[in-house]
Amino acid sequence: MPSLENIISLIEEKHLKNLIFIQSEILKRGKISYLIGGSVRDLVMGKIPKDFDLTTSMYPGEVKTIFKRVIDTGIKHGTVTILIGENSYEITTFRKDQGYSDGRHPDTIEFGNTLEEDVLRRDFTINSIALDLINNKLIDLQNGLEDIKNKNIKTIGSPIERFTEDGLRPIRCIRFMTILGFKVDENTYLALEKTKHITKKISTERFHDELLKILNSEFPENGIYELSKLGYFSLFWKLDITENLYIDANKNLGRLSKNPISVRISYLFFVVLFNKNVDSKKLEQLLKNLKFSNEIIKFSIYYYNIIYKLIDNNFTKELNSNSSLSLRKLLSEFSINTGEIVEINNYTNGLLSLSFVLLTMNDVLLFKDEFINIMNTNPPLTLKELKISGIDLKENFPELNNREYGNILKKCLSYIIEFPHFNEKESLINYIKNN
Repeated sequence: MPSLENIISLIEEKHLKNLIFIQSEILKRGKISYLIGGSVRDLVMGKIPKDFDLTTSMYPGEVKTIFKRVIDTGIKHGTVTILIGENSYEITTFRKDQGYSDGRHPDTIEFGNTLEEDVLRRDFTINSIALDLINNKLIDLQNGLEDIKNKNIKTIGSPIERFTEDGLRPIRCIRFMTILGFKVDENTYLALEKTKHITKKISTERFHDELLKILNSEFPENGIYELSKLGYFSLFWKLDITENLYIDANKNLGRLSKNPISVRISYLFFVVLFNKNVDSKKLEQLLKNLKFSNEIIKFSIYYYNIIYKLIDNNFTKELNSNSSLSLRKLLSEFSINTGEIVEINNYTNGLLSLSFVLLTMNDVLLFKDEFINIMNTNPPLTLKELKISGIDLKENFPELNNREYGNILKKCLSYIIEFPHFNEKESLINYIKNN
């Protein structure tokens, strides 16, 4: 473990100055406060924290009287946020929580008097270490430092009790395991399965948030393996489908680009629903149920379909016989299927990333070379680039119903994808007449 001096040196100067100011102002009034939680854990691990939470013996109302800018972020739970300049710091009064009948929130909250009381309500030992910046002391009441040293995730007290109190904690446990690269204590792990009925009570939004944090980590495959193995996905996607993890393919998840995140989301459901015959329509419903945005859903479906194309032997044959046409089809897939105009460079990163994971090295090189060639020659690939529009259709084919325009333009785009040099108004009008 680094020295206390080195730990404190990792706090950015602006935050260190503000945190010392907060603790000093509270101390002047005969109260105490500590930095606690994830920021202290990260500091001990040699990381620079982004957010800072404090705990204090001072009541929220008192905090509001001594600092100029304070927001009531969760005042009924004892939490307010102190604003200093452009920075914010959450501070929560020592608490003793009692009863968790909804499996998420305490039934009653009683403000405590000591750090010892407050620590007992927290989730994991690694998140229970406190840092006193006034007296330069680390306070470790639950052997959190030892667990960080051993890369071990362990609940404070009985894991069954901790997970029964709050059904989000098991998901957080898997997230910490994934992001930190730690193992889960044996008794803690056994409690994950035994408390699934409590985890089922949490909101889908909270599961969604934790899932995104896992997917944005360096090794998301570890977390996805555990979530699938324990059957957590089916608790929230509200469809009669059970997980069927494609373990070997899952190992490649962390090799995929994080930007756009739809790439990893699409691959996640490819491996979790392997051989479940989940089509685009069913995947769309599943993603809606999991509270993903409309934009993420559209791109995830696009990449999901691309995955199946890339692993299809017919595609690799086409890639080797006519690489330019096969890639132009992939690049235009989104515009053809949705009718929406999206700049090609918005999803080229995802395509290249998937190709590195799903194609053989020879095919990857062919794919990449042709990809660069297409980007340089800039052939028409989207509806926006067609040399014909709905206005042209109305002028030349007045007998057509307006509702038919979309499908006709999509067919024109498919034609131009295959024969780019015919992308002229007259050629396209003749194509429509003949077809």
